Amino acid sequence: MVCLNVLGKKKIVGDIEADLMGTHLQVKSDVDKVISELDSFDNESEAYYDIRTKFNSRSECFSYKDAARFIYLNKCGFNGLYRRNKRGGFNVAFGKRSGSPHKDFGNLRTCSGLLQSVEFRGGDYVSCLTDADSGDFVYLDPPYLKESDTSFTEYNSNTFGVSENKSLSEFCRYLDSKGVLFAVSNNDLSLIREWYDGFRFHEVQAVRSISREGRSRGRYSELLITNY
Repeated sequence: MVCLNVLGKKKIVGDIEADLMGTHLQVKSDVDKVISELDSFDNESEAYYDIRTKFNSRSECFSYKDAARFIYLNKCGFNGLYRRNKRGGFNVAFGKRSGSPHKDFGNLRTCSGLLQSVEFRGGDYVSCLTDADSGDFVYLDPPYLKESDTSFTEYNSNTFGVSENKSLSEFCRYLDSKGVLFAVSNNDLSLIREWYDGFRFHEVQAVRSISREGRSRGRYSELLITNY
């Protein structure tokens, strides 16, 4: 997480994925309860699908138990993938990983300590950044513009495609006009370079392991775009 590696008296993290924000809030406020719940989970197929069903069928407010289930499903699901179907249900298959990848408790406690100075906001980037002003720094990590029809970029039922990525580029120009420093990540594609023309492009070689087809996995060129 970028916010844990930058200095600043006030840090704000926002995301439209409510369960992601809820998990961060629970790790921040009740990390020992989250850890205790995680410690009771086993990394095996039957347990995985039982926990996935409970995660998808909850009706109460997001709790430390839900946070533990969220972390477990991410760590023990296939390839670390986070994906929801059109009905909003988490639908990633069991990952068949060895050991107990969900029991990295030292890391969770470290994250909890670092998150004490972070404010969390739920919603899209526009609502989360309404008060961004001159001198602030903003990092945006949207669902990337697709390279092909087989590229994975949709994590839930909220579509973020060509028009949404173009709108984001326009919002970045708005931030720039206010004197806000920004950095945004995306695929290294001609449309992205066109939309962000005039800003700085930093090429980054990334390794990807999420794809429906094995041949689509490997090294790809991404862009970090900045106005500074």
